[in-house]
Amino acid sequence: QQAGENINVLPVVPQNVSDWQIKGDGYLQRQVEPTIAASTLNPDHLLAFFNDYRAVDIDDDSYVGEEQFQVASLAINAAEFMLAGIIPKLGIPVVQPPPVAAAEAWVGMSRSYDGGLTWAGGFLPGADFDNSPASLASPVWGLEAATDPVLAPAPCGYFYLVFVAFTRGGESKLAVARYQDLNNDEGGDTIEYLGTTVIEVGNNADNGHFLDKPDIEVDVWRGDGGPQECGHRVYVSYSTFVGLDKYGKFQSKLNFAKSEDLGLTYSTVKINKTWNQNQGSTIAIDPGVGAPGKYGGPGTIYVAWRHFFDPDAIIIRKSVDYGVSWANPVVVNNPPMVPFDQPTISTEATTPSNPDILAFRSNGFPTATVTSYLLDPNDPASRDATVFVAWQERTGPKGSPRIVLTRSDDDGATWSPSQVVDDVPIDKPYNAGVGGDWQTTGRGPQVMPKLSFGGGRLLLAYYESRGLFGLV
Repeated sequence: QQAGENINVLPVVPQNVSDWQIKGDGYLQRQVEPTIAASTLNPDHLLAFFNDYRAVDIDDDSYVGEEQFQVASLAINAAEFMLAGIIPKLGIPVVQPPPVAAAEAWVGMSRSYDGGLTWAGGFLPGADFDNSPASLASPVWGLEAATDPVLAPAPCGYFYLVFVAFTRGGESKLAVARYQDLNNDEGGDTIEYLGTTVIEVGNNADNGHFLDKPDIEVDVWRGDGGPQECGHRVYVSYSTFVGLDKYGKFQSKLNFAKSEDLGLTYSTVKINKTWNQNQGSTIAIDPGVGAPGKYGGPGTIYVAWRHFFDPDAIIIRKSVDYGVSWANPVVVNNPPMVPFDQPTISTEATTPSNPDILAFRSNGFPTATVTSYLLDPNDPASRDATVFVAWQERTGPKGSPRIVLTRSDDDGATWSPSQVVDDVPIDKPYNAGVGGDWQTTGRGPQVMPKLSFGGGRLLLAYYESRGLFGLV
């Protein structure tokens, strides 16, 4: 496989275009933590969300967009003035500030109707700088920020976006927004926002009750009693932080939520049992056909998450009845985990004499998927499935993290010893896929893995920093 050219999902849109600040990224601000999905009605229709800093006005935000464009705008004005009467106007618009500025980042979005070649941006309704009817009607309107978006496609063109909206030091809400691609207008904007449902409300006070790191998956409706021909189940997992223990370590619940009415309402259950420092959950659905039962198949759901401190571990639980009841938690990492958890280092700590102490946050959270098929298409009892879980861990040279993988061939009961996925020795040449050149690996971390399965293939993506280039 060969990756294509990168395309910006928020292009710079000329100022003479209506809503140019919303459709594009005129100030070259930052977008992080992206999530993307294709419509189940038309694979050329794509929807993407991300933490979006376009609306944030940050003082002295030098050379990450804002000041760059102010300098560029002044240069363009000067050039137009000096060249006026010699050549026609350059036709480059003078950049003006957006009409409003948020206190924090919000969740931005963009959609494409040509397989990702061109894009038009927007924002998730509910931002306090957005006074549209959809935004004012959102149950998260009035909160200052939104983050942690995760998107899942569903039958009949539905999309579900789980996210956390909050006011720093105040209220937080774990919510799911609903979209649908009507796919009824060739060349038109057919993806519609349908509404938002709040699953849980918390409070972001220091060491208090707040919500974090959700995941979301959708399964086709299995069994009887589907709400309609487009019926499906929506599954959400997330953490609820509930304070500190007597040793100063955080305490948190791991929650599972389910909707069987197209995302309108959700039921929730706590699933962490006696594990009390939980974060970074991931959901994997068994795609098997046939009859459900204790050995998996339809209705089987796995939720894996990271447990911190005593011990550092990757935990998994299984349900075989659509999340109604859950088997006991199982530790999947073997041997014991050697965690790589890099905290955020604030930009305020970076000075000209210490330029290298800036770091992005990267914790050892798991990713999971399930491969499932029938050995005999006419015999539901011949179902064969394998559950895979991967995460980052300090197994490389001088403690550098590598992506490790484990598997279970007995529906999550026992797990293979975890192994490094790519253990190419240092200084051994390998094809990095950049222009076909051969690179030297060198030391560097591998972080943030993501597993998926489809079309008979197991896929694993992650950030790779060895060699001369940062790769995915």
